[in-house]
Amino acid sequence: MKLYYANGSGLGHLTRTLAVIHTLHLNQEPVLLLTASDHAEQMPLPENVELIKIPSHFAQNLGAYQNWLCELIEYHQVNEVYLDAFPCGIIGEWNNFPDYLKVDFYYVGRILNWQNYEQVGIQRPPKFKAAYMTENVDPKHKRFVQIHSQELLTLNLEYPPPTLTQKEKLIVNTLFDTVEKPVWLIVHSEPQEEVKQLCAYAIEISQIEGVDPFFVIVSQTKPFKSITNNILWLNLYPAYPLFEKAQRIFSACGFNMMQQTELFKYKHMFLPFKRRYDNQFLRAKKRNFEQKKRKSIDAA
Repeated sequence: MKLYYANGSGLGHLTRTLAVIHTLHLNQEPVLLLTASDHAEQMPLPENVELIKIPSHFAQNLGAYQNWLCELIEYHQVNEVYLDAFPCGIIGEWNNFPDYLKVDFYYVGRILNWQNYEQVGIQRPPKFKAAYMTENVDPKHKRFVQIHSQELLTLNLEYPPPTLTQKEKLIVNTLFDTVEKPVWLIVHSEPQEEVKQLCAYAIEISQIEGVDPFFVIVSQTKPFKSITNNILWLNLYPAYPLFEKAQRIFSACGFNMMQQTELFKYKHMFLPFKRRYDNQFLRAKKRNFEQKKRKSIDAA
């Protein structure tokens, strides 16, 4: 049995997890998905994937946390462990893991604030049979992965087809036909304050450009009062079925959003937000560099 470990509180870890499982076809045999995310129970899981919620009190007790993980691995006869984003766990729970548990470790890497993550304490991390890198990471982060992995592989993710209700399918299929104005998307799950900042940014751009768009906010937060009436709130997951027909897309610089807008860079506008471990500013810098390079090539 495989164990996929995605210990994060947000929606992003789970979204990437499902994409990795889909891309690598991990669920051809049973997979245990361990997560602390509050969104987990509302998400449709693929076949052969069983969800186990990580108890929150383990954040304060590293020893009990490791014992629980060991017992889980033994009980379910796990032979492969996939660690998402954090190579030693979010608080170092995969450091100094006992050798008697004969499992193969795999790492799924993305951009981290490595200088912050190092403070977790890296002491005898797992030896990875392979590291699947989904982004170009910080040089120190990459060096760490090279030292502790037998093989370094680039993983281009394929997101699974969306599972939408009939109502959601109707909205996706008819929205752009029923609205006479250009549709501008604002996509951000949470927190509400960041959704407000993205809305203000989109409205400011519309005023600068002299455009009167119809705004569609796709978010899991509660609606708030906006300065415009041309607005629709959608609690839609995933949001990417709307991307192709939208005239503009506004978002933060989270991992999945930047991956899913790769084909729509020409109409994607973004704001990076500060995170303890995710470096959205580095991701934004890389995207801006790519766009400037492309413009230079086109101009030549």
